Amino acid sequence: TLGGSYVTADKMFRPSMTELGLGVNNAIAEGAVLDYYEGTTALERIKFDIASPATARYWWLRSPAPSYASHVRSISPDGALRSIYAYDGIGVAPDCVIG
Repeated sequence: TLGGSYVTADKMFRPSMTELGLGVNNAIAEGAVLDYYEGTTALERIKFDIASPATARYWWLRSPAPSYASHVRSISPDGALRSIYAYDGIGVAPDCVIG
């Protein structure tokens, strides 16, 4: 409505390995598999560059990599789970749960 407002319980966040259906992280479940990702394949996890739609990109998860303090979990351009050095050349693909 014009001049009105809405109160929502929407949640924007970076997903975890567990929420993507990729198992537990160092024996710790970080939530539950989200419905959207239930049964997805690596090809369905690929994210493309908005400025160059034919270019697949890495994207960060919120899951830490347990082996090194400077590494985080990510999804690679082929849709596979990786552990990479955290630097500013990687994108994010936040999820949204509308409530």
